[in-house]
Amino acid sequence: MKYHVWTAVRAFAGLFIVSSCASVPLDGGFRGVQEQVETRSGAHIHWIQGKPEDREVVEQIQSMLSKKLSADEAVQVALLNNPSLQATFEDLGIAQADLVQAGLLKNPVFAARVRFPAQEGSNNTEFSVEQNFLDIILLPARKKLASEKFKQAGFNVGSAVLNLALEVRSTYYTLQGDHQLLSMQRTVVQAAESASELAEHQHMAGNISILDLSNQRAAFHEAKVRLMQSEAGIVAKRERLSSLMGLAEPDNIWKIKAVLPELPHQEPPSGALEDRAISQRLDLAAARQQTQILQRALSLARFGVVSPVTLGMNTEREADRPNLLGPTVEIGIPIFDRGQAASARIQSQLRQSKKQLEAMERQVRSEVRIHRSQLLAARARVEYYRDNIIPLHEQVVHLSQRHYNYMLKGVYALLQAKRNEIDVRSQYIEALTDYWVAQSELERAVGGRLSTLTRDDGTPMKNDESEIPPEEHHMQHDEPEKPPEEHHMQHDEPKKPPEEHHMQHDEPEKPPEEHHHHQGGKPR
Repeated sequence: MKYHVWTAVRAFAGLFIVSSCASVPLDGGFRGVQEQVETRSGAHIHWIQGKPEDREVVEQIQSMLSKKLSADEAVQVALLNNPSLQATFEDLGIAQADLVQAGLLKNPVFAARVRFPAQEGSNNTEFSVEQNFLDIILLPARKKLASEKFKQAGFNVGSAVLNLALEVRSTYYTLQGDHQLLSMQRTVVQAAESASELAEHQHMAGNISILDLSNQRAAFHEAKVRLMQSEAGIVAKRERLSSLMGLAEPDNIWKIKAVLPELPHQEPPSGALEDRAISQRLDLAAARQQTQILQRALSLARFGVVSPVTLGMNTEREADRPNLLGPTVEIGIPIFDRGQAASARIQSQLRQSKKQLEAMERQVRSEVRIHRSQLLAARARVEYYRDNIIPLHEQVVHLSQRHYNYMLKGVYALLQAKRNEIDVRSQYIEALTDYWVAQSELERAVGGRLSTLTRDDGTPMKNDESEIPPEEHHMQHDEPEKPPEEHHMQHDEPKKPPEEHHMQHDEPEKPPEEHHHHQGGKPR
């Protein structure tokens, strides 16, 4: 009898020792998320947990803020310093704790009963220890289910990191473009102010009417209002970027680089982008993981048909009788609830998850095509402004300046030509901003930086491997055939009209009317 008692005690002690050895790691799978983020964005993340490395991260942030931030540096500051992202990292700790909990057995139940005799006699005492046996059998399945959920938590956290990085990049480019536009608008205001002051003097001298003076005044004040609107917009966007980088008000001394980057040489092909999005989007990986989780849960739910089985040891003692010791078994009778409802629910959820994954994959491919189309359209606009419209306005300003020098045009016509050129350059900056924002949105759809695209064997893709297919290249550079006059304007620009060609290249020989004005009156 003593042998059986000690055998039972040793069995429960062994279960206790095995279960109590589990502990919760501090990193919570963070290293895997770090690798995912660095592979897709090239940026580094850090989980602040009161370690000595935290101080080094603070010093790194201060070093980057001490100079003009590039887009990559702004992203890096946000990933290291954003408090909302640090809160998201705690999801890893929660999932890790759930994983450890799934590997723990439920505590055994100790029961004691004491019965007193109604009349003369000895007391009756009874003790028992019980453990859910089915809980021990299902332990491996529960651990696998919790492991799948832990992987999903890692994918969700990584997706949140990449979304933050791309939002910072998009906000950065918008703010950078607005700074360039603000510089041009200040030039417009200065020119409009000079024109208004000149109009005041000319009106006092009786050279222009009150209507002309009012037009110049109105143009000046309208330019000032547009400038004020731009300044207010920059303040709002700067606050937004500061918030994304996790900077408090005393840290708002940071600056960004003043000029948007030029267009890259080439764009990656559409097919590679779609395939890369399907393989590397972390939200897609989380959706696939949800399907795995439900499949595990369905397997676990099928054990619901088996009723809980509780095993234990029971001992009973009375003074006038020998002690009694023996095993106990408690088995539920599956008469009413056999787990059929829970199993049917999980089956429906599994079918729903598979359809949602299928729809999400199609949506991802569609997003890649849409954002790439927008990227190519923005690129075409930038190139058209750069190669056609801006040179024409530069020519208009140059010729207007010459006509003004020969007293063929007034100063207001020259100023208007210059304002038109600045307006066109502003539209070019807006198109360039749209391009970089569109690239950020495309990177969001792909699930990582375009510069991190690789071949199927995992090696980096070079620029000359990402050529634009012929039909898409035609979309950018060989747009629908221009009418004759437009084609002539673009490709035969060197052939100037006779008077313009003569004006530019044979300057000493003035046209008769210009020569007459130059000789007969003083040039302005």
